[in-house]
Amino acid sequence: MATPSDGETTFEALFDAGNDPQYIRSLDGSRFYRVNRAFEALLGYSREELEGGKVAPSDVVHPDDRARYSEVRVEHSEAQERRYDLRILTKTGEAKDIEFSVRRVAFQGQPAVLGSARDVTERRRLEAQLKEEIAIQRRKTIEAAKASVRIWQLTEKIRNAPKLSTALLDAETVDECLRRAAEILTDPDGLNYARVTMHLVEGDTLVQRWPAPKEGPKRRRLAGRHRLARLARGEEEMSETPGQVLLPLRGHGRVLGVLQIAFEEDERVLFDGSQTVRTGQLDIVRTLANSLGVMIENVRLLEEVRRQTVVDELTGVFNRRYLDEKLRDEVKRARRYKRDLSLLMMDLDHFKPVNDTLGHAQGDQTLKEAARILKSQSREIDVLCRYGGDEFTLLLPETDVIRAAQKAERLRARVEANSFTNQSDPQKAIRLSLSIGVAALSADVSDEGTLLKRADEACYESKRSGRNRVTVK
Repeated sequence: MATPSDGETTFEALFDAGNDPQYIRSLDGSRFYRVNRAFEALLGYSREELEGGKVAPSDVVHPDDRARYSEVRVEHSEAQERRYDLRILTKTGEAKDIEFSVRRVAFQGQPAVLGSARDVTERRRLEAQLKEEIAIQRRKTIEAAKASVRIWQLTEKIRNAPKLSTALLDAETVDECLRRAAEILTDPDGLNYARVTMHLVEGDTLVQRWPAPKEGPKRRRLAGRHRLARLARGEEEMSETPGQVLLPLRGHGRVLGVLQIAFEEDERVLFDGSQTVRTGQLDIVRTLANSLGVMIENVRLLEEVRRQTVVDELTGVFNRRYLDEKLRDEVKRARRYKRDLSLLMMDLDHFKPVNDTLGHAQGDQTLKEAARILKSQSREIDVLCRYGGDEFTLLLPETDVIRAAQKAERLRARVEANSFTNQSDPQKAIRLSLSIGVAALSADVSDEGTLLKRADEACYESKRSGRNRVTVK
Protein backbone atom coordinates (compact mmCIF):
# COMPACT_ATOMS: atom_id res chain seq x y z
CA MET A 1 0.00 0.00 0.00
CA ALA A 2 1.40 3.35 -1.07
CA THR A 3 2.23 5.80 1.65
CA PRO A 4 1.16 9.42 1.09
CA SER A 5 4.02 11.73 0.37
CA ASP A 6 4.73 14.72 2.59
CA GLY A 7 3.24 16.96 -0.12
CA GLU A 8 0.05 14.97 -0.28
CA THR A 9 -0.24 14.96 3.50
CA THR A 10 0.21 18.71 3.64
CA PHE A 11 -2.41 19.21 0.89
CA GLU A 12 -4.89 16.99 2.72
CA ALA A 13 -4.35 18.93 5.95
CA LEU A 14 -4.77 22.31 4.27
CA PHE A 15 -7.75 21.11 2.22
CA ASP A 16 -9.57 19.74 5.26
CA ALA A 17 -8.87 22.77 7.45
CA GLY A 18 -9.82 25.38 4.83
CA ASN A 19 -12.47 27.96 5.77
CA ASP A 20 -14.10 27.84 2.35
CA PRO A 21 -16.20 24.77 1.50
CA GLN A 22 -14.15 22.70 -0.95
CA TYR A 23 -14.56 19.42 -2.76
CA ILE A 24 -13.00 17.22 -5.39
CA ARG A 25 -15.37 15.41 -7.71
CA SER A 26 -15.12 13.22 -10.78
CA LEU A 27 -14.94 14.98 -14.13
CA ASP A 28 -18.23 13.39 -15.19
CA GLY A 29 -19.91 14.64 -12.01
CA SER A 30 -20.98 11.19 -10.84
CA ARG A 31 -19.43 11.35 -7.35
CA PHE A 32 -17.48 13.29 -4.78
CA TYR A 33 -13.86 12.13 -4.16
CA ARG A 34 -13.09 14.48 -1.27
CA VAL A 35 -14.98 17.09 0.72
CA ASN A 36 -13.74 19.21 3.62
CA ARG A 37 -15.46 20.02 6.91
CA ALA A 38 -16.71 23.37 5.67
CA PHE A 39 -18.40 21.65 2.70
CA GLU A 40 -20.01 19.15 5.07
CA ALA A 41 -21.30 22.05 7.16
CA LEU A 42 -22.61 23.80 4.05
CA LEU A 43 -24.65 20.83 2.85
CA GLY A 44 -25.49 19.16 6.14
CA TYR A 45 -24.40 15.79 4.80
CA SER A 46 -21.61 13.78 6.49
CA ARG A 47 -18.32 13.12 4.80
CA GLU A 48 -19.20 9.44 4.68
CA GLU A 49 -22.43 10.15 2.78
CA LEU A 50 -20.70 12.44 0.31
CA GLU A 51 -17.46 10.54 -0.28
CA GLY A 52 -19.13 7.14 0.01
CA GLY A 53 -21.24 7.81 -3.07
CA LYS A 54 -24.59 7.97 -1.29
CA VAL A 55 -25.01 11.58 -2.39
CA ALA A 56 -23.93 12.49 -5.91
CA PRO A 57 -23.10 16.10 -6.93
CA SER A 58 -26.27 16.35 -9.03
CA ASP A 59 -28.36 15.32 -5.99
CA VAL A 60 -27.59 18.54 -4.14
CA VAL A 61 -28.36 20.81 -7.11
CA HIS A 62 -31.74 22.58 -6.95
CA PRO A 63 -34.16 20.97 -9.44
CA ASP A 64 -34.66 24.28 -11.25
CA ASP A 65 -30.90 24.57 -11.87
CA ARG A 66 -30.10 21.02 -12.95
CA ALA A 67 -30.21 21.85 -16.64
CA ARG A 68 -27.76 24.64 -16.00
CA TYR A 69 -25.56 22.25 -13.99
CA SER A 70 -25.47 19.83 -16.91
CA GLU A 71 -24.26 22.67 -19.16
CA VAL A 72 -21.46 23.82 -16.87
CA ARG A 73 -20.36 20.25 -16.22
CA VAL A 74 -19.85 19.79 -19.95
CA GLU A 75 -17.98 23.08 -20.07
CA HIS A 76 -15.49 21.74 -17.50
CA SER A 77 -14.13 19.37 -20.06
CA GLU A 78 -13.33 22.33 -22.34
CA ALA A 79 -11.94 24.91 -19.88
CA GLN A 80 -9.39 24.68 -17.12
CA GLU A 81 -11.17 27.15 -14.85
CA ARG A 82 -14.81 28.23 -14.50
CA ARG A 83 -16.94 30.35 -12.24
CA TYR A 84 -20.71 30.04 -12.04
CA ASP A 85 -23.71 30.34 -9.72
CA LEU A 86 -26.10 27.54 -8.83
CA ARG A 87 -28.74 26.97 -6.23
CA ILE A 88 -28.33 23.90 -4.06
CA LEU A 89 -30.52 22.05 -1.57
CA THR A 90 -29.10 21.07 1.82
CA LYS A 91 -29.93 17.82 3.55
CA THR A 92 -32.78 19.60 5.35
CA GLY A 93 -34.18 20.93 2.03
CA GLU A 94 -33.00 24.51 2.49
CA ALA A 95 -32.23 26.28 -0.78
CA LYS A 96 -28.99 28.26 -0.94
CA ASP A 97 -27.36 30.44 -3.60
CA ILE A 98 -23.80 29.26 -4.15
CA GLU A 99 -20.99 30.80 -6.14
CA PHE A 100 -18.71 28.03 -7.44
CA SER A 101 -15.10 28.41 -8.55
CA VAL A 102 -13.75 25.25 -10.22
CA ARG A 103 -10.66 24.09 -12.04
CA ARG A 104 -9.48 20.85 -13.58
CA VAL A 105 -6.90 18.88 -11.59
CA ALA A 106 -5.43 15.39 -11.46
CA PHE A 107 -6.54 13.32 -8.50
CA GLN A 108 -4.95 9.92 -7.91
CA GLY A 109 -3.88 9.85 -11.53
CA GLN A 110 -7.37 10.67 -12.87
CA PRO A 111 -8.80 13.94 -14.26
CA ALA A 112 -11.03 15.55 -11.66
CA VAL A 113 -12.57 18.88 -10.67
CA LEU A 114 -11.45 20.88 -7.65
CA GLY A 115 -14.25 23.17 -6.52
CA SER A 116 -14.65 25.94 -3.99
CA ALA A 117 -18.17 26.97 -2.89
CA ARG A 118 -19.15 30.31 -1.40
CA ASP A 119 -22.58 30.77 0.15
CA VAL A 120 -23.93 34.01 -1.34
CA THR A 121 -27.54 33.49 -0.21
CA GLU A 122 -27.49 36.44 2.15
CA ARG A 123 -25.77 38.61 -0.40
CA ARG A 124 -28.36 37.70 -3.02
CA ARG A 125 -31.13 38.43 -0.52
CA LEU A 126 -29.65 41.83 0.23
CA GLU A 127 -29.20 42.52 -3.48
CA ALA A 128 -32.82 41.59 -4.14
CA GLN A 129 -33.97 43.70 -1.22
CA LEU A 130 -31.92 46.63 -2.44
CA LYS A 131 -33.25 46.16 -5.95
CA GLU A 132 -36.82 46.16 -4.66
CA GLU A 133 -36.18 49.26 -2.58
CA ILE A 134 -34.69 50.99 -5.60
CA ALA A 135 -37.74 49.95 -7.65
CA ILE A 136 -40.06 51.27 -4.94
CA GLN A 137 -38.20 54.58 -4.85
CA ARG A 138 -38.25 54.74 -8.63
CA ARG A 139 -42.00 54.13 -8.66
CA LYS A 140 -42.48 56.81 -6.03
CA THR A 141 -40.34 59.21 -8.04
CA ILE A 142 -42.25 58.40 -11.22
CA GLU A 143 -45.60 58.85 -9.47
CA ALA A 144 -44.42 62.16 -8.04
CA ALA A 145 -43.31 63.21 -11.51
CA LYS A 146 -46.63 62.09 -12.98
CA ALA A 147 -48.50 64.02 -10.34
CA SER A 148 -46.48 67.11 -11.22
CA VAL A 149 -47.17 66.59 -14.93
CA ARG A 150 -50.87 66.06 -14.25
CA ILE A 151 -51.08 69.31 -12.34
CA TRP A 152 -49.05 71.06 -15.02
CA GLN A 153 -51.31 69.71 -17.79
CA LEU A 154 -54.41 70.79 -15.92
CA THR A 155 -52.94 74.21 -15.20
CA GLU A 156 -51.95 74.68 -18.83
CA LYS A 157 -55.43 73.80 -20.04
CA ILE A 158 -57.02 76.18 -17.55
CA ARG A 159 -54.60 78.88 -18.67
CA ASN A 160 -55.22 78.26 -22.38
CA ALA A 161 -59.00 77.73 -22.23
CA PRO A 162 -59.79 81.48 -22.70
CA LYS A 163 -57.88 81.38 -26.01
CA LEU A 164 -60.85 79.63 -27.58
CA SER A 165 -63.33 82.44 -26.98
CA THR A 166 -60.75 85.07 -27.94
CA ALA A 167 -59.97 83.33 -31.24
CA LEU A 168 -63.66 83.10 -32.18
CA LEU A 169 -64.69 86.68 -31.38
CA ASP A 170 -64.27 88.01 -34.93
CA ALA A 171 -65.16 84.82 -36.85
CA GLU A 172 -67.59 85.80 -39.62
CA THR A 173 -68.94 82.39 -40.62
CA VAL A 174 -69.73 79.13 -38.85
CA ASP A 175 -67.13 77.29 -40.95
CA GLU A 176 -64.48 79.80 -39.93
CA CYS A 177 -65.59 79.45 -36.31
CA LEU A 178 -65.22 75.65 -36.46
CA ARG A 179 -61.83 75.86 -38.18
CA ARG A 180 -60.42 78.27 -35.62
CA ALA A 181 -61.83 76.21 -32.74
CA ALA A 182 -60.17 73.06 -34.10
CA GLU A 183 -56.82 74.87 -34.40
CA ILE A 184 -56.94 76.08 -30.79
CA LEU A 185 -58.12 72.75 -29.38
CA THR A 186 -55.42 70.72 -31.14
CA ASP A 187 -52.55 73.22 -30.81
CA PRO A 188 -49.66 71.47 -28.95
CA ASP A 189 -48.90 74.79 -27.29
CA GLY A 190 -52.57 75.32 -26.49
CA LEU A 191 -55.12 72.79 -25.34
CA ASN A 192 -53.25 69.88 -26.97
CA TYR A 193 -56.10 67.49 -27.79
CA ALA A 194 -55.33 64.77 -30.33
CA ARG A 195 -58.40 65.30 -32.55
CA VAL A 196 -61.68 67.18 -32.57
CA THR A 197 -64.78 66.44 -34.61
CA MET A 198 -67.75 68.78 -34.69
CA HIS A 199 -71.29 67.89 -35.75
CA LEU A 200 -74.07 70.46 -36.14
CA VAL A 201 -77.84 70.04 -36.19
CA GLU A 202 -79.31 70.89 -39.58
CA GLY A 203 -83.04 70.32 -39.76
CA ASP A 204 -83.75 66.71 -38.84
CA THR A 205 -80.18 65.56 -39.37
CA LEU A 206 -76.82 65.82 -37.61
CA VAL A 207 -74.07 66.79 -40.06
CA GLN A 208 -70.31 66.42 -39.55
CA ARG A 209 -69.00 69.90 -40.33
CA TRP A 210 -65.41 69.53 -39.08
CA PRO A 211 -63.36 68.03 -40.46
CA ALA A 212 -65.46 68.09 -43.62
CA PRO A 213 -65.49 64.54 -45.05
CA LYS A 214 -63.83 64.33 -48.49
CA GLU A 215 -66.65 62.16 -49.78
CA GLY A 216 -69.23 64.82 -48.96
CA PRO A 217 -71.45 65.72 -45.98
CA LYS A 218 -71.78 62.92 -43.44
CA ARG A 219 -75.33 62.98 -42.11
CA ARG A 220 -77.07 61.05 -39.35
CA ARG A 221 -80.74 61.05 -38.56
CA LEU A 222 -81.44 63.15 -35.51
CA ALA A 223 -84.12 60.67 -34.51
CA GLY A 224 -81.65 57.78 -34.40
CA ARG A 225 -80.55 55.89 -31.28
CA HIS A 226 -76.81 56.35 -31.73
CA ARG A 227 -74.85 58.32 -29.12
CA LEU A 228 -74.44 61.41 -31.26
CA ALA A 229 -78.18 61.70 -31.79
CA ARG A 230 -78.95 61.21 -28.11
CA LEU A 231 -76.51 63.96 -27.20
CA ALA A 232 -77.87 66.24 -29.94
CA ARG A 233 -81.39 65.76 -28.59
CA GLY A 234 -80.19 66.77 -25.14
CA GLU A 235 -80.93 63.35 -23.63
CA GLU A 236 -77.36 62.90 -22.35
CA GLU A 237 -74.94 65.38 -20.79
CA MET A 238 -71.78 63.56 -21.80
CA SER A 239 -70.59 60.28 -23.28
CA GLU A 240 -67.16 58.78 -22.64
CA THR A 241 -65.36 56.05 -24.54
CA PRO A 242 -61.70 55.02 -24.10
CA GLY A 243 -59.59 58.00 -25.07
CA GLN A 244 -62.37 60.38 -26.03
CA VAL A 245 -65.39 62.31 -24.78
CA LEU A 246 -68.52 63.58 -26.54
CA LEU A 247 -70.50 66.58 -25.32
CA PRO A 248 -73.46 68.60 -26.64
CA LEU A 249 -72.78 72.05 -28.07
CA ARG A 250 -75.35 74.24 -26.38
CA GLY A 251 -76.51 77.66 -27.47
CA HIS A 252 -79.04 79.76 -25.60
CA GLY A 253 -81.51 77.14 -24.48
CA ARG A 254 -80.98 74.56 -27.24
CA VAL A 255 -78.46 72.01 -28.49
CA LEU A 256 -76.72 73.06 -31.69
CA GLY A 257 -74.58 69.97 -32.21
CA VAL A 258 -72.00 67.64 -30.67
CA LEU A 259 -68.30 68.15 -29.90
CA GLN A 260 -66.10 65.03 -30.04
CA ILE A 261 -62.65 65.30 -28.42
CA ALA A 262 -59.92 62.63 -28.54
CA PHE A 263 -57.13 62.85 -25.97
CA GLU A 264 -53.43 62.33 -26.60
CA GLU A 265 -52.52 58.84 -25.38
CA ASP A 266 -49.70 59.87 -23.02
CA GLU A 267 -51.89 62.59 -21.56
CA ARG A 268 -54.86 60.26 -21.09
CA VAL A 269 -52.72 57.69 -19.26
CA LEU A 270 -51.53 60.39 -16.88
CA PHE A 271 -54.87 61.93 -15.95
CA ASP A 272 -56.63 58.56 -15.82
CA GLY A 273 -54.36 57.87 -12.84
CA SER A 274 -55.93 60.66 -10.79
CA GLN A 275 -59.68 61.05 -10.34
CA THR A 276 -59.22 64.64 -9.20
CA VAL A 277 -57.27 65.59 -12.31
CA ARG A 278 -59.67 63.60 -14.48
CA THR A 279 -62.62 65.51 -13.07
CA GLY A 280 -60.76 68.77 -13.68
CA GLN A 281 -60.04 67.77 -17.28
CA LEU A 282 -63.68 66.93 -17.96
CA ASP A 283 -64.82 70.19 -16.37
CA ILE A 284 -62.55 72.06 -18.78
CA VAL A 285 -63.97 70.14 -21.76
CA ARG A 286 -67.52 71.01 -20.65
CA THR A 287 -66.57 74.68 -20.39
CA LEU A 288 -65.01 74.60 -23.85
CA ALA A 289 -68.10 72.92 -25.35
CA ASN A 290 -70.40 75.51 -23.77
CA SER A 291 -68.22 78.40 -24.97
CA LEU A 292 -68.05 76.99 -28.48
CA GLY A 293 -71.82 76.45 -28.59
CA VAL A 294 -72.53 80.05 -27.61
CA MET A 295 -70.01 81.37 -30.15
CA ILE A 296 -71.52 79.26 -32.96
CA GLU A 297 -74.97 80.62 -32.15
CA ASN A 298 -73.66 84.19 -32.10
CA VAL A 299 -71.96 83.70 -35.48
CA ARG A 300 -75.17 82.27 -36.92
CA LEU A 301 -77.08 85.32 -35.74
CA LEU A 302 -74.47 87.58 -37.33
CA GLU A 303 -74.65 85.54 -40.54
CA GLU A 304 -78.41 85.97 -40.62
CA VAL A 305 -78.15 89.71 -40.06
CA ARG A 306 -75.49 89.94 -42.74
CA ARG A 307 -77.57 87.80 -45.07
CA GLN A 308 -80.56 90.07 -44.62
CA THR A 309 -78.44 93.07 -45.62
CA VAL A 310 -77.20 91.48 -48.87
CA VAL A 311 -80.08 89.19 -49.86
CA ASP A 312 -83.29 90.31 -51.52
CA GLU A 313 -86.07 89.41 -49.11
CA LEU A 314 -88.58 88.52 -51.82
CA THR A 315 -86.59 86.37 -54.20
CA GLY A 316 -83.82 85.06 -51.94
CA VAL A 317 -81.04 86.05 -54.36
CA PHE A 318 -78.47 88.78 -53.65
CA ASN A 319 -79.49 92.42 -53.76
CA ARG A 320 -78.12 95.53 -55.50
CA ARG A 321 -75.89 96.37 -52.53
CA TYR A 322 -74.15 93.02 -52.70
CA LEU A 323 -73.74 93.35 -56.47
CA ASP A 324 -71.89 96.64 -56.04
CA GLU A 325 -69.45 95.06 -53.54
CA LYS A 326 -68.96 91.82 -55.45
CA LEU A 327 -68.62 93.48 -58.85
CA ARG A 328 -65.88 95.75 -57.52
CA ASP A 329 -63.99 92.81 -55.97
CA GLU A 330 -64.32 90.55 -59.02
CA VAL A 331 -63.16 93.26 -61.42
CA LYS A 332 -60.06 93.85 -59.29
CA ARG A 333 -59.32 90.12 -59.14
CA ALA A 334 -59.85 89.60 -62.89
CA ARG A 335 -57.58 92.53 -63.81
CA ARG A 336 -54.86 91.52 -61.34
CA TYR A 337 -54.70 87.89 -62.51
CA LYS A 338 -55.74 88.59 -66.12
CA ARG A 339 -58.86 86.45 -65.86
CA ASP A 340 -62.13 86.64 -67.81
CA LEU A 341 -65.21 88.28 -66.30
CA SER A 342 -68.64 88.80 -67.84
CA LEU A 343 -71.94 90.34 -66.70
CA LEU A 344 -75.51 89.68 -67.79
CA MET A 345 -78.26 92.29 -67.32
CA MET A 346 -81.70 90.63 -67.57
CA ASP A 347 -85.20 92.13 -67.72
CA LEU A 348 -88.49 90.19 -67.58
CA ASP A 349 -90.53 91.17 -70.61
CA HIS A 350 -94.18 92.19 -70.09
CA PHE A 351 -93.93 91.85 -66.32
CA LYS A 352 -95.70 95.17 -65.62
CA PRO A 353 -99.05 94.01 -67.09
CA VAL A 354 -98.91 90.93 -64.84
CA ASN A 355 -98.37 93.11 -61.80
CA ASP A 356 -101.03 95.65 -62.83
CA THR A 357 -103.78 93.24 -63.87
CA LEU A 358 -103.28 90.27 -61.56
CA GLY A 359 -101.99 92.15 -58.48
CA HIS A 360 -98.79 92.51 -56.55
CA ALA A 361 -99.11 89.05 -54.93
CA GLN A 362 -99.08 87.49 -58.38
CA GLY A 363 -96.19 89.73 -59.36
CA ASP A 364 -94.20 88.64 -56.30
CA GLN A 365 -94.89 84.99 -57.05
CA THR A 366 -93.73 85.44 -60.64
CA LEU A 367 -90.50 87.14 -59.56
CA LYS A 368 -89.80 84.29 -57.13
CA GLU A 369 -90.25 81.71 -59.90
CA ALA A 370 -88.04 83.66 -62.27
CA ALA A 371 -85.31 83.89 -59.61
CA ARG A 372 -85.51 80.11 -59.01
CA ILE A 373 -85.10 79.42 -62.73
CA LEU A 374 -82.08 81.71 -63.01
CA LYS A 375 -80.56 80.29 -59.83
CA SER A 376 -81.00 76.70 -60.97
CA GLN A 377 -79.07 77.47 -64.16
CA SER A 378 -76.16 79.18 -62.35
CA ARG A 379 -72.85 77.82 -61.12
CA GLU A 380 -71.73 78.05 -57.51
CA ILE A 381 -69.24 80.79 -58.38
CA ASP A 382 -71.83 82.83 -60.30
CA VAL A 383 -73.45 85.76 -58.50
CA LEU A 384 -77.17 86.24 -59.16
CA CYS A 385 -78.68 89.51 -57.95
CA ARG A 386 -82.04 91.27 -58.14
CA TYR A 387 -81.03 94.60 -59.59
CA GLY A 388 -84.37 96.24 -59.04
CA GLY A 389 -88.05 95.68 -59.95
CA ASP A 390 -88.09 92.98 -62.62
CA GLU A 391 -84.37 93.27 -63.46
CA PHE A 392 -81.70 90.70 -62.52
CA THR A 393 -77.93 90.56 -63.02
CA LEU A 394 -75.69 87.53 -63.26
CA LEU A 395 -71.96 88.01 -62.65
CA LEU A 396 -69.90 85.29 -64.36
CA PRO A 397 -66.28 84.92 -63.11
CA GLU A 398 -63.85 82.99 -65.34
CA THR A 399 -66.19 83.44 -68.33
CA ASP A 400 -65.38 85.19 -71.62
CA VAL A 401 -67.95 87.07 -73.69
CA ILE A 402 -68.64 84.14 -76.07
CA ARG A 403 -69.49 81.69 -73.29
CA ALA A 404 -71.44 84.42 -71.50
CA ALA A 405 -73.58 84.93 -74.60
CA GLN A 406 -74.19 81.17 -74.81
CA LYS A 407 -75.19 81.16 -71.15
CA ALA A 408 -77.54 84.08 -71.77
CA GLU A 409 -79.22 82.26 -74.63
CA ARG A 410 -79.84 79.18 -72.46
CA LEU A 411 -81.41 81.35 -69.75
CA ARG A 412 -83.60 83.16 -72.29
CA ALA A 413 -84.84 79.86 -73.72
CA ARG A 414 -85.47 78.43 -70.26
CA VAL A 415 -87.62 81.37 -69.17
CA GLU A 416 -89.52 81.44 -72.47
CA ALA A 417 -90.36 77.72 -72.11
CA ASN A 418 -91.54 78.05 -68.50
CA SER A 419 -95.18 78.15 -67.49
CA PHE A 420 -95.42 80.59 -64.58
CA THR A 421 -98.04 79.88 -61.92
CA ASN A 422 -101.31 81.81 -62.25
CA GLN A 423 -102.73 82.20 -58.75
CA SER A 424 -106.12 83.40 -60.03
CA ASP A 425 -106.57 80.73 -62.69
CA PRO A 426 -104.16 77.77 -62.28
CA GLN A 427 -105.37 76.31 -65.59
CA LYS A 428 -104.17 79.39 -67.47
CA ALA A 429 -100.39 79.68 -67.12
CA ILE A 430 -98.55 82.95 -67.44
CA ARG A 431 -95.95 83.18 -70.20
CA LEU A 432 -93.01 85.57 -70.01
CA SER A 433 -89.76 86.12 -71.84
CA LEU A 434 -86.37 87.58 -71.03
CA SER A 435 -84.34 90.35 -72.64
CA ILE A 436 -80.62 90.06 -71.88
CA GLY A 437 -77.58 92.26 -72.36
CA VAL A 438 -74.08 90.79 -72.26
CA ALA A 439 -70.84 92.66 -71.51
CA ALA A 440 -67.32 91.55 -70.57
CA LEU A 441 -64.07 93.06 -69.39
CA SER A 442 -61.91 94.14 -72.30
CA ALA A 443 -59.36 96.75 -73.30
CA ASP A 444 -62.03 99.46 -73.33
CA VAL A 445 -64.09 98.02 -70.45
CA SER A 446 -61.70 98.05 -67.51
CA ASP A 447 -63.78 99.05 -64.46
CA GLU A 448 -66.99 97.99 -62.80
CA GLY A 449 -68.91 101.13 -63.76
CA THR A 450 -68.21 100.71 -67.46
CA LEU A 451 -68.97 96.98 -67.33
CA LEU A 452 -72.34 97.60 -65.69
CA LYS A 453 -73.18 100.40 -68.13
CA ARG A 454 -72.34 98.24 -71.17
CA ALA A 455 -74.50 95.35 -69.93
CA ASP A 456 -77.38 97.76 -69.20
CA GLU A 457 -77.09 99.31 -72.67
CA ALA A 458 -77.07 95.87 -74.28
CA CYS A 459 -80.19 94.87 -72.32
CA TYR A 460 -81.96 98.07 -73.42
CA GLU A 461 -81.00 97.26 -77.00
CA SER A 462 -82.60 93.81 -76.65
CA LYS A 463 -85.87 95.31 -75.40
CA ARG A 464 -85.89 98.02 -78.06
CA SER A 465 -85.24 95.45 -80.78
CA GLY A 466 -88.33 93.43 -79.92
CA ARG A 467 -87.57 91.77 -76.56
CA ASN A 468 -86.91 88.07 -75.87
CA ARG A 469 -83.41 88.23 -77.24
CA VAL A 470 -79.71 88.47 -76.31
CA THR A 471 -77.53 91.43 -77.24
CA VAL A 472 -73.76 91.55 -76.77
CA LYS A 473 -71.90 94.84 -76.29
